[in-house]
Amino acid sequence: MSTFRTKNPDDYFEIMNEFELKKISYTGERENERMKISYSLIECYNELKGVDINKSLLKTKFAGKVRFGKDKAFLQKDFFQSFFDKSVAAIVDYLGDLLGKKSINTEDNPIKTILAVGGFSKSQVLIDKIMSTFSDLAIVVPADADLAVLKGAIIYAFEPESVTCRVSQYTYGVPNFTPYDVRIHKNRQIYRIGPQGKPMVDDAFDKHIEIGQILEIGRFQQEHEYYPTTEEHKSIVLDFYASEEKNPKFTDEETCYCLGMLHFDITHQARIFVKLNASGTELVAVARVDGENQEIQGYFSLI
Repeated sequence: MSTFRTKNPDDYFEIMNEFELKKISYTGERENERMKISYSLIECYNELKGVDINKSLLKTKFAGKVRFGKDKAFLQKDFFQSFFDKSVAAIVDYLGDLLGKKSINTEDNPIKTILAVGGFSKSQVLIDKIMSTFSDLAIVVPADADLAVLKGAIIYAFEPESVTCRVSQYTYGVPNFTPYDVRIHKNRQIYRIGPQGKPMVDDAFDKHIEIGQILEIGRFQQEHEYYPTTEEHKSIVLDFYASEEKNPKFTDEETCYCLGMLHFDITHQARIFVKLNASGTELVAVARVDGENQEIQGYFSLI
């Protein structure tokens, strides 16, 4: 195929386009599926192998499943159907995993509808499988499903207020100290903090946003307080973590991973109060220095 693509790029892309069209128009009603192909593909094979392509197929596992005419390929129904098996199974498994997450499919707000968009949503094979697997849900396929995402992006560009809220995909937070509790921190290193040497443990997951949380557009979350580590520090750098767990305890758990660092430039050592806004297309962080009204815009350096 690489030789054919190099010698006949136009014919190659025409075949690929034909296959894409066949992929979304296939219904499985016919015993044999017919695809238009360029005869240059057959000529290329015959020249390279020195034998007729149909005679070669008779000696392979594809015998009786595929045959070529002058400018067409005829594929047996079950064989063509097998092209869908892997991708359809992956999509159905992924949907099943999503629906099984209690943080997304909650008892108070259960998922009742699946909206199918994108080019593959026009495939009846895919939609039939989704309908049979999730028969208790409504499956909605809009007109021009292949253009739905593009149309949505254009509408949002002109009317960003059309999206009023988003659902957080992850739990977000930063590592912080938390008071030592002998019942739950037996294997954690103890630090003595402050003039009185209060026992604390590090790397506690200080949660700002919870997975599945509904985030209203433009609304910041509750403030959390942090301190510079030394008097010389004129900036605060916070490691920023994400997790698919609802209530992770520590940032070094297997379910947590560091997205990057969150930076705030300050003029003097002071306690700061940090709040996040993850409702838009970008994550925004601002800090307020203790005793001051001015807010400082934070910036991320992502890994």
